[in-house]
Amino acid sequence: MGTRLATVSPDLSARLGSLTEDEVRRRVSVVVRAALADTGLTDPTVVEALDLGGSEPTADLRLAVEALAARLDQEAWRIQEREGDSAHYLAAFKQARAASAVFFSLNPDVRGSAADALYEAQAALGSVESLRTHLSL
Repeated sequence: MGTRLATVSPDLSARLGSLTEDEVRRRVSVVVRAALADTGLTDPTVVEALDLGGSEPTADLRLAVEALAARLDQEAWRIQEREGDSAHYLAAFKQARAASAVFFSLNPDVRGSAADALYEAQAALGSVESLRTHLSL
């Protein structure tokens, strides 16, 4: 289930393949919310995206989340250029990864995007072990 997740945790990637689509969706949601909480990312765009209550996001909302993730990525790179791998850079990097996790979680093709959402979330959480804990797998 996705090559990026398999690069950091082949076993989790394989286990996701055995879950139903609803289980995958539920677990991705839990992990994405944990990544947002852990990074302190409370941008209204991601809040709106998470408050859909199972409804499918509009194309405009998906684009807005994608744009937010890109903007946060650019900001993190600018910080790294100025400060190197500082704590400030790491915080910005993790927020960008959390926003990317939200973006991938909004994809209607749950199976196709879950691995990408989880890969981004583990980067935001800081470890595969933290991802495992939130996934409960």
